[in-house]
Amino acid sequence: MEESLPPHDLSESEFCPNCGLILTQEKECYCIARMELDVFQENLDEKEKKLEKWYQFFLEQGEYWLKAGKTEISKTYLLKALSLCPERPEATLLLQKGEEKIREGHFLRLVEEGEKLVEEGNLGGAKAKWETALIFQESKEIQEKLEELCRQLNEEEFILLKEEGLRFYEAGALREAYDCLNKALDLKEDQELVEIFKNINDILDKVQEILTEAEQLSQRGKWKEALKKIEEGFKLYPEDHELLVTAAFLTSQRDEYWSKLREAKGEWKSFHFFKALQLFQELLLISPKDISLKIQVFLLSLHVFLLFFLGSCLMIWLFRKSHFL
Repeated sequence: MEESLPPHDLSESEFCPNCGLILTQEKECYCIARMELDVFQENLDEKEKKLEKWYQFFLEQGEYWLKAGKTEISKTYLLKALSLCPERPEATLLLQKGEEKIREGHFLRLVEEGEKLVEEGNLGGAKAKWETALIFQESKEIQEKLEELCRQLNEEEFILLKEEGLRFYEAGALREAYDCLNKALDLKEDQELVEIFKNINDILDKVQEILTEAEQLSQRGKWKEALKKIEEGFKLYPEDHELLVTAAFLTSQRDEYWSKLREAKGEWKSFHFFKALQLFQELLLISPKDISLKIQVFLLSLHVFLLFFLGSCLMIWLFRKSHFL
């Protein structure tokens, strides 16, 4: 049964030019009557009558506009009523009803927008609309529709990820294929993809193991063995970007290593011990775990120390000799 509006049409009432509120049938406004209420501070009975009159007026206005679907206008009058008699429940109940109508309005609007988006094929947009709608109001029907929509979206995303992952796999881009197939398997179990994914995972694990071993070999100065390891990786995954970058880096480091080593040995033979020691120390930064380098640095440091010690002793001896003479 529909709610009926008040018997007299308040929508055609006149408005106060001062505050914008509707005037009573006696052409009165609360902004003027409020001054009268202050006058009746000593006459409590008269004040109660005035308060009751205005409370009922605001309550009637709030209820009217609420039934007319103008919730914001209704809220203005109901808050006025509540300020006059905060202990009375009528205005509070109507305010709550108004808030429910606002939430219901948002809910219905979002549901309708979601349905239009479904018709247009925009399932992602519809999902967002219905999720927001359920924040305003619970609905088993919309919840079920949303779950079905999510299943459709997951299926569509699974198909796209599967197709993209298989294209990467066939093209030899294993890392990209791994990412796509991993996301696809999170959405749906697929035995064909599981086998392919396991194969890719095994290859990538082996390649990572090779990269680690090559790095360790380079730190020990075993450049030939390190680059040979990288070649093993290329046999497993020829197009791997990490292998290509590592191979280029190790080749560059190897060339720098041998160049500095030849220079260091040349300086040593020329008795430029301090320069040779500096170059050997730079070599240790390239291959910090190279045992042969560490031994040469130790021997050269000992050599430099002995030269310094013997030179100091000779200087002292010459000084004393010249002093006695």
